[in-house]
Amino acid sequence: MLHYSATKILKVLLLTVALLAVLHVGASIILVNDPSMDIATASFFQLFNMDNEVSIPTWFEQMLLAVAGTVALLIAYCARQKESANREWRYWLGLGLIFVGLSIDEGAGVHELFGSVVSFFTGDLSGTIFNFSWVIAGILFVGAVAAVFVRFIFALPRRTYMYLFLSAALFISGAIGAEMFGGYHASNIGWDFSYSLFVLLEEVLEMTGISIFVYALLDYATSNNMKLTLTRSEAAEPVTR
Repeated sequence: MLHYSATKILKVLLLTVALLAVLHVGASIILVNDPSMDIATASFFQLFNMDNEVSIPTWFEQMLLAVAGTVALLIAYCARQKESANREWRYWLGLGLIFVGLSIDEGAGVHELFGSVVSFFTGDLSGTIFNFSWVIAGILFVGAVAAVFVRFIFALPRRTYMYLFLSAALFISGAIGAEMFGGYHASNIGWDFSYSLFVLLEEVLEMTGISIFVYALLDYATSNNMKLTLTRSEAAEPVTR
């Protein structure tokens, strides 16, 4: 049984994002201003670099995505247990699987493989906002997900769909929008400190969006008296927002 305060969880997540942002900026300043530092020291500061796939920020975002996916799956399970439940549980299941998949991708970098596939059809896109060509596949993916889920989202209570819309807008702005401008900067100017600020913007928007998504799910579960558990007991347990 999970006992939680959705508001407190959101505050903790946002404070963690802010801390990681400060550490990223500090590490980037040190790495840029002292390129001759020894490998061990550089490796330590790379642990706080949001552009590094093997880093604390990457691990945190991967876990955050996994939590979001797990909560969505639990909501799907709870909705499925209701005798009067309609097919909405399938949408929660779909969202849960998508976020679990995004968590796997965050750790394995699967999305970057699509860059080669896209480039095969588009040719060299260096020097454009599609320098990281995988974002084209990302745009198509977002469009497909929106087409499937938009009616379901807007059928939810207004409070819930407003938070879900906000979380999606922030996440997509970072994962695709900031990534496009960062790729343009890297291709035309280089991987300098300014580029690290584009990375900062991208990752902060992504993590903030996921944090709000988690809050929206927990708040929805609370409002609908859902127990985020795999038991079939109907006894209500107190939860707070």
